[in-house]
Amino acid sequence: FLPFAPYRLPDPESLTRTGRREARARLGLGADVALVTSFGHVNRGKDPFRTIEAFARLAATRRCRFAFVGAGDPRLVRELRAHAGARGIAPGDLVLGAEPVPEPVYRDYLAAADVAVQLRRAPPGSISGALMDAIAAGLPAVADAVLAEALAPPFYVASVPDGADPAMIAAEAGAAIDRG
Repeated sequence: FLPFAPYRLPDPESLTRTGRREARARLGLGADVALVTSFGHVNRGKDPFRTIEAFARLAATRRCRFAFVGAGDPRLVRELRAHAGARGIAPGDLVLGAEPVPEPVYRDYLAAADVAVQLRRAPPGSISGALMDAIAAGLPAVADAVLAEALAPPFYVASVPDGADPAMIAAEAGAAIDRG
């Protein structure tokens, strides 16, 4: 086991109820909307299509918004938007762009999110800086086993089998949201 330091240590004030409420306000989120996130550069290796499938299942059960908090290739972003639309995800319920996310906005998403979904097709021992960011912020997360096992994460990170069915990912994310 090799220790891995998080990229971002959150400002403790951002982790308070007031800090979370302020971050959600800056992102235009009401208290009744669950925010599901995936942090880091958007690429095919992070299985964004499977993530969208899971979100579509979750969105069918509750009011929520999904945000890919990171830049992506413009062509992939277009494909993902089309994939989301074909699954009934309204454009306003999906935050996804090709441009880099400014650091203050990234931090607002860390503070405001209800759960992070961090998936990746990777070899054993792979480390996810984005998952470490979520852990450092105390943000519940759902992660592929290959990522979770490399970090020995805390109890609030649910490990799903690599390549897990989107229904399983959605169920774990929903359970994290329900736990609050």
